[in-house]
Amino acid sequence: MNRRKVMRSFSCLFGVVLVILLPSFLMAAHENEKQLRDAVDMVTTINPIGPLVNACVNEQESPALICPANIAKTLPTEASISAHNGIIQKSLELNQTNMNHDVSYSRARRTHFTSDGSVRERTTVLNKKQPQAGENPGPLGNHVQIKQISPNGYNGPSTQDFIDRADLLTNAMKANCCPPESEEKDDCSLKFKNLNDKTFDRITQEASIEVSNEEAASRNWFQFKRDKFDAKFDIAKAILQDHVNNLQRAMREQCNKDLDKEQMRSIENEYLSSRPRPTLLNQYELPPSEAVNKRFFSLHVPGREDTQTSAARDREGLANFVEASFGVQSNDGQGPVKLLFSGYRHSSYPPISIRDKTTRQFYAIRNAKQMLFKLARNYCNKHNKCPTELPLSSMILLTPNVALDAARAAMEMKNENAPHESEIDQMNESYQALRTFDNQQVEVDDCNGNVCTVTPKITVMNIPANDVETDHKKMTAILAAGKSSDMQPINARGIDNYITRSENFTQNNFCAIESLSKKDKTMPPLAAFKNLNKSIEKLKNNNSKTINEYKKSIAEEEKGLADDYKKLSLYANTDSINTSSGFKAEVKALMQRISEKEARINSIYQKVEEERKKDYLADGPAIRNKEKQLISFYEQKITALKAEKNSPQSSKQVENLGKLIGFYERQKDIMQLNSDAMKVYFNDEYKSWKNRHVFQRNFLLANYLMGSDVEFYCKSAEDRTGRINNKIEEALIFKEKHGRFPSYEKQEDLDEIRSIAPIVHYNSASRETNNVNNPGARGLQIPDDPDLKAAGSLGQMDDKMGKLAKQVYSGSKKKEKEEEEEEEWE
Repeated sequence: MNRRKVMRSFSCLFGVVLVILLPSFLMAAHENEKQLRDAVDMVTTINPIGPLVNACVNEQESPALICPANIAKTLPTEASISAHNGIIQKSLELNQTNMNHDVSYSRARRTHFTSDGSVRERTTVLNKKQPQAGENPGPLGNHVQIKQISPNGYNGPSTQDFIDRADLLTNAMKANCCPPESEEKDDCSLKFKNLNDKTFDRITQEASIEVSNEEAASRNWFQFKRDKFDAKFDIAKAILQDHVNNLQRAMREQCNKDLDKEQMRSIENEYLSSRPRPTLLNQYELPPSEAVNKRFFSLHVPGREDTQTSAARDREGLANFVEASFGVQSNDGQGPVKLLFSGYRHSSYPPISIRDKTTRQFYAIRNAKQMLFKLARNYCNKHNKCPTELPLSSMILLTPNVALDAARAAMEMKNENAPHESEIDQMNESYQALRTFDNQQVEVDDCNGNVCTVTPKITVMNIPANDVETDHKKMTAILAAGKSSDMQPINARGIDNYITRSENFTQNNFCAIESLSKKDKTMPPLAAFKNLNKSIEKLKNNNSKTINEYKKSIAEEEKGLADDYKKLSLYANTDSINTSSGFKAEVKALMQRISEKEARINSIYQKVEEERKKDYLADGPAIRNKEKQLISFYEQKITALKAEKNSPQSSKQVENLGKLIGFYERQKDIMQLNSDAMKVYFNDEYKSWKNRHVFQRNFLLANYLMGSDVEFYCKSAEDRTGRINNKIEEALIFKEKHGRFPSYEKQEDLDEIRSIAPIVHYNSASRETNNVNNPGARGLQIPDDPDLKAAGSLGQMDDKMGKLAKQVYSGSKKKEKEEEEEEEWE
């Protein structure tokens, strides 16, 4: 038997950098490990719940920092980072240090420094030893992964992505196979290490993806040659498939576990869900040609310490649960960092791998309560008291296509272990879970460990965000025939809540402006705003009497519903779910009663929507013209107030002038977002492929600016959710450039977004979040996105990377027995 040379082992080389979001400069200093640990301890002590930030302050002071865990309910545009004593304002670099991870051949993502400083990537490890499943990983999860990407930086598919994939596969199988006390020198661990080293060498030698500084500097990474990438990708995928085969053999020979590929995938998912998720921070800028002197911060923080991968959906807990924030700073590193947006993204509420409907629905309700607990604690951390209300605006991105669900059901019948992937059921069960708590009194724990009673105010809509729903030309006949009427009742209630909240917010905002501007003589007067706004509302509500009558009927139908939901919540929150037939029958009867009541109520909401739609279609152009006029009034007012604020002769308090400017800017932005959103919705333009992201983006941004917490989710919280996340960042960058949000009707705005979209796509944290959820699959599966198509082949490359996680388990041929026997491991 021929013996092959023993593969060389690698020690862990960690490039570690801690970047605090107060950088007046970046100072690369070689420090010892104790200094790094002290720096991390300082940050976590200052703010034990917020990522990379100091504690948020109250409204009387300047709201501080990008702080998604403690987000201020004041104007987001006023939020900023200010200097505090004791905050470290430098980066610490630690090279060639073994941090003693539990698997010594795990490699941190490599550090890239090009000659022009185009890419800087660091991983800051907060815990020297990774905690085991169930242990508390600490306030910031396991580590903070920081990327600084210059306009010329290549951040596309890389050799390291494939190495990460191999590492995860090996670590998962080793953890399942080798005894916990096993050390690297032990036979079991050594065999897995040698397999991993061999795959590492093969990837680096045969499938290395290199991008030169010249290519990066000329921004050829947008036009990275597809044939060059495809060849490397196919080789790397084949190597990874061989790696799976070798691991399969190792499991059989080392641990007497004869596993098929699906069982191996299950082991990997379980291992991945047990690992703490990192905080992800990407810093990037626009290219110099854009003449925008801004640096952008895309930040994703794990929603909770035990967040699980979306591939493991058979238990309680939200999957792929992260808080996404976006901020901006001048690109010289000076001045404050403004928080522009913060919202939650996660998978659908029901754990889809559970086939039993009662259990699945109960876990969905528990997961919804988990979200409410999170919101309550955030409020408490900000105000040091319990909230009385919790406003939550929820955008579901599922595709409840009847024919598509029928195809999925047929596949499930062939495999009893297949997840229940019906998007109709996921939408309805998510909606049911949120409705369980809407306008109900709910007991939650605050940040001080006290129990307090809050009333959630929840707005829910479902607008699909993928080709299957919005581009019927690309669908097969059976998919095109599948209708999605299930969304209509949900959206009828949701759009009414959205409109009502907008109208109430505008009236309350006018009251706040009036109280601040009693002595304000600048033109135009506040009365002009009020009168124009009243005329707009009148055009929108010609049928208000009919609508009010319908609302009375809804109130009558809702009587007794609160008691039913309270009972359902009690059933769902018992320590152990009763699966007896008698209990299931009782729950089924309760849910049937709730569904019948909800159906009657939603049918009335549909009539309300019809009345609103009649008004809008009749007076849409007039409404839009008056809205544009009102927006122009706001702009005049803002200009006048800014001039007064900057005038040395101004007799007014600068603080009050700043608040007035903030009120008017926010009202202008909300008006613009809502104006486009209503036109898209009532003209059914959101069903068009080219407008498929406008309503979702505007809904989330407008509700955020109105002071509501926002969430958005699809089946896995990866591709659809990632694209909406990026669309939000695109719109906010556009606003930083032009002082307004983009309009979907203006061609020049669409062209501008087309130039911003690929930059955001490559540099935002969305792709990194997908890589955490499925290591090696750092990409969004959106190959046909029109904004990305204009930038070359990066959408197609990303699509292939996004699918890599699943592809390593299929398509590879098992080695012949005689070939396997010929190979020596040790």
